[in-house]
Amino acid sequence: TRIPEGEGQKVLEPCVRYAKVGEGGMGAGYRGRHLNLEVDVAIKCLKAGLAEQSPDFITRFQREAKIAASVHHQNLVQVYDISEKNGVHYLVMEYVRGETSRERVSRKGPLSEREAARILLGAASGLAEAHDQKIVHRDIKPDNILISHDGRVKVSDLGLAKALEVDAGPSLTIGVMGTPQYMSPEQWDESNDMGPETDVWAMGATLYFLLTGDHAIPAGTMQQVYRRVCV
Repeated sequence: TRIPEGEGQKVLEPCVRYAKVGEGGMGAGYRGRHLNLEVDVAIKCLKAGLAEQSPDFITRFQREAKIAASVHHQNLVQVYDISEKNGVHYLVMEYVRGETSRERVSRKGPLSEREAARILLGAASGLAEAHDQKIVHRDIKPDNILISHDGRVKVSDLGLAKALEVDAGPSLTIGVMGTPQYMSPEQWDESNDMGPETDVWAMGATLYFLLTGDHAIPAGTMQQVYRRVCV
């Protein structure tokens, strides 16, 4: 099978990384090809700067990968593998050919109640499985709810997931984790009491966006968003 060529192509065994598709606080996402299975995959690489700054970042990256890989559901993006090559730490995940729910709203405008409810029902089904296993996503937003070309809904990026009843390991202070306009009040306080209700809050904010095309919480500085949510 011919491997597509593109900027940034790099072998990350057992995959080839060839197209950057996004970037977040913990790392960058790529489309790739699994050389042994001959299937497209998604690859998430930990930012080199974080890995160099502290080994605790690598520990957390590996821990969260194992948490994500432990959950199996048709509405969750599956983590296949975690590895390291030449100093690059990365996850290999299921590739979903389609669009994010944010991209759908950008393409079509605000969605009908029926379509928005169908998308949220799929996402909620996947989250329910994670919650049953004492895992909270903590970064639900339109960008992390994927819709495949054949209509399947999958929640992606369990990179902020935390097992509620498992030792969280090293304590890292890198700022509030999450996306401000979708963060529940307890996330702003960095509370240890975050549970499924944290994801429920974010799902409500996501539903608002799907129906209106606008954020439920207006944009602004971190302090402004905090006051709108918590004060």
